[in-house]
Amino acid sequence: MPTTAYTFSEEGGGADKPTVVNIEESDEHSTLMVWKAGFLKYGLLCLHWAGHIFGVCWGLFVYGIVFGHLFEGASALSNKQYVSIPVFVVLIFCIATLESFAFSITVLKLQDLSAVSAKYPIANRVHQIIFGTAEYPISPKRLDNVLMGRQVLLIIFIFIVAQATSFPNITCWPFSSTPYPAWMTPWFQNIFLSSGILGSFVVVWSAQLSAVLIATRNPPIILNLPQMLVVPYLCLVIQKIGLTLPSDLVCRIFVLLSPTPVTLKPTTRSDNGERRQLEDGTP
Repeated sequence: MPTTAYTFSEEGGGADKPTVVNIEESDEHSTLMVWKAGFLKYGLLCLHWAGHIFGVCWGLFVYGIVFGHLFEGASALSNKQYVSIPVFVVLIFCIATLESFAFSITVLKLQDLSAVSAKYPIANRVHQIIFGTAEYPISPKRLDNVLMGRQVLLIIFIFIVAQATSFPNITCWPFSSTPYPAWMTPWFQNIFLSSGILGSFVVVWSAQLSAVLIATRNPPIILNLPQMLVVPYLCLVIQKIGLTLPSDLVCRIFVLLSPTPVTLKPTTRSDNGERRQLEDGTP
């Protein structure tokens, strides 16, 4: 049985008082650790690829079912394809615009875009509408109002899309007279088709997650898109006519009933800075 010796100093003893510890490590234990490490590594790799395969298959299945029934006129919104399909496409575009707008303007709220106004004129104009300029600043409440109006619009659009991607009383595959298998009846129709759950996957993939992921790459480019100039005005109109007032009242009540917030000590080191220092080995 092999023996490994480790030498370290006692507390306060210094290098002149070494302590030698003999740790016996069996070959069986080493082999077991190697097997565990290999199992974990290849198990995670198999899980990774299994997730990819399932994701691709599930995505193709969902897109095929949703667009197939949309194009055959089975939507709960309208049985006319020239109504349901354009409404679906336009609302997907609007949802993607609202999602990317919220992310981009939140990331850029502390930035000064006037220096890049020549390259991003629309983004700079949107930034000024919400935050003002150095000479004429606007209250931070403006951003809250815009985001509240944006959330109301987003929910309205999502509910309309849910209607467009709900397919009640559907028993056959798209563009076919072949009924769904017996093991899929009736739970598949009730849970996924009639409720619009399959359509929610399409909305999340095509309009929400994809829009946010694209916006993370370069927020100024997204905020510089032409339709972004309309978003803050539209959101402010929704907020001004009172559609967000109940949530504002709930927030005010919560603030009144909540205890006094604790004053946190400010820090000058960000998480990225700490991580970088740890990686470099600097204190």
